[in-house]
Amino acid sequence: RIRQYTTLTWNLSTKHLKFYRLANEVFYEVDKSLITMNRFYPLVLGVPLTDAFSTTFYYMYQRKRSVASDNWSTGHIIGTSIKF
Repeated sequence: RIRQYTTLTWNLSTKHLKFYRLANEVFYEVDKSLITMNRFYPLVLGVPLTDAFSTTFYYMYQRKRSVASDNWSTGHIIGTSIKF
């Protein structure tokens, strides 16, 4: 499997927002010669809470391919990560 993750980030350095990011992640199955998943992140926001603690909020649109039927399923995901 090959995974390609591409991002474009704008550093904001404001009191409430650290950065805005746009990203796309593609998964390619070498043995099947197929792209099997695509994750598009149109909204990723970095929020500083303290000097040593921050969190990231994101919205992700995900598409997965069923290799058996060649159909794509989709999902909308809202998530967060914490960094300290």
